[in-house]
Amino acid sequence: MSQLQTPNMPPMQDIVDDLADSRMILSVAVAGGGASGVTDLLSYSGCSKFLFDFQVPYGKGAFDSIAGHLMDLDYKYVTQAAADRLARGMLAQQLQKGPTFDGKIRVGVGVTSKLTTRDGEREGRENIVYFSAVLRDVDSTDVTTGIEYRPVALTRFDQESEVAGALLAFLLGVAHQARLMSIENELQHFHPSA
Repeated sequence: MSQLQTPNMPPMQDIVDDLADSRMILSVAVAGGGASGVTDLLSYSGCSKFLFDFQVPYGKGAFDSIAGHLMDLDYKYVTQAAADRLARGMLAQQLQKGPTFDGKIRVGVGVTSKLTTRDGEREGRENIVYFSAVLRDVDSTDVTTGIEYRPVALTRFDQESEVAGALLAFLLGVAHQARLMSIENELQHFHPSA
């Protein structure tokens, strides 16, 4: 397991419980750093309540099989647009493969990153991570959210740990958004004019 460098991060079982209570079904693709955040989750009980699929499309062919070819993005795999495509691709795969989850918000998450490849790497290399989530409610309305994150750790190992923590924090934010969407759907069910 990775050691998360986020001192304010709640215990892992609390994160799993929060995600499980979020009213979402989650499909995640992590291309690059941060995948250990999801693999850490799998060590705790309750993941089957919210995690539908987890993929690590490390090669370009694997990435393209989820996100489609990025010709219109000049084949740039570490951009917010590429992370958005990855998230949409994961949502599409979930909708195609998965059964109906009554009242659950369907979510695709995509993460792309460029991290340090070795200690002592040339100064000035930009290390960056893009997170994206597409949430679909029961009425097939999509909400997309994304953030850009710049790791501060210097070594690849420490960056992986830092990005894993950032991914978990992002997933908690997505879970909060899913809860709000679910509550809004329930209110509309009881009060159609709301």
